[in-house]
Amino acid sequence: MPKFPCRTALAGVLCLVALPVLADFQTLDGTVAYRARIALPPEAMVAVRLVDISRADAPSITLGAVTVRPGGQVPIPWRLTYDDAMIAPGHRFAVQAEITLKDETLFRTTRVFSALGEGDPDKVDVVVEMMPQAVPAPLAGTSWIATEVPGATLDGARPAQVRFGPEGQVSGTSGCNRFTGAFETGQGGLKLGPLASTRMACIGELDAQERAVFQALGNVAGYEIEGDMLILRDASGATVMRLTRG
Repeated sequence: MPKFPCRTALAGVLCLVALPVLADFQTLDGTVAYRARIALPPEAMVAVRLVDISRADAPSITLGAVTVRPGGQVPIPWRLTYDDAMIAPGHRFAVQAEITLKDETLFRTTRVFSALGEGDPDKVDVVVEMMPQAVPAPLAGTSWIATEVPGATLDGARPAQVRFGPEGQVSGTSGCNRFTGAFETGQGGLKLGPLASTRMACIGELDAQERAVFQALGNVAGYEIEGDMLILRDASGATVMRLTRG
């Protein structure tokens, strides 16, 4: 049984019961945006934190946080909840944000966006800066076999293949016709073409495969290599083709 502090009052006993202090939760909202003219990958996540930055000689203290899966492109709206009892007078508070893709940080706040102080806006619009990206493994001198083109059925007996030459040339086959052209890479980007191909007639499902393969190659804007897998992506970050080392 819990014990409560008591004191004698006249002929009776007056007990003082300590009641729990109820948290007074408040909300803060705003947006996250960046100035770079690139599309946000559909798998990206946006994390926003409200932090106490009063002590320059100590790590900031998180008072509230929220993670958002964007429904589109920037600006991305957010709203987080915090306990008003943690907002100490005379302290400084700020909103920090980052945009991540899997385990990689794409964008992050690099300056202070003040919040909850006198004269600070009720809505905090945060601008994040692009972070330096790891350079993908080089493509030159590699060969690949297509295993997946979203929305298409691939013929395992006559697979599409792509080879990247040592001097910027690309070649391969759709599984029916052969193609050749050029490729350029830089900062994770990949540009293919223009591509020239032979014009042999393709029948039935092989024709559908060829159209899907050439459409995918025409939409390539970036790539990443994960072990023995090459992932080709379009400008929005969506996967257009997956390949394994051939």
